[in-house]
Amino acid sequence: MDFLLKAVTPRKVALFIALLAALSLGRRYGHYLKAWYLARRYPPVGAAPLSGKDISAQIQNEESRRVVLRYRQVCALLAAAGKRGAKVDGLKAEADAALSLNTPAYRREALRILSRVQFSIPRKQ
Repeated sequence: MDFLLKAVTPRKVALFIALLAALSLGRRYGHYLKAWYLARRYPPVGAAPLSGKDISAQIQNEESRRVVLRYRQVCALLAAAGKRGAKVDGLKAEADAALSLNTPAYRREALRILSRVQFSIPRKQ
């Protein structure tokens, strides 16, 4: 009994209760501390990534520019052939119609028409 009275002092009981309270609070609110630590230790790198809509819009813009560039090349070839005296009015109308198909659903067909028009342009002999 004498050992028990020496071992259990008011200070040790208070420390034991404080330890139990700390463990209880740590178990309940520990995830906040862990999240804070991880956010502090590993901050986000740079800006947020692009969303799917932004990436899709960039792809559509690039494909549209490709069709317009091909149209300009074909028009330059048509103009050169027209200066040589070839009849290119029908081919020019077909190229203009292909440019009007510059929408996501018909872009592949527009490129196909422009390729056919470019192939049909009379060459110099």
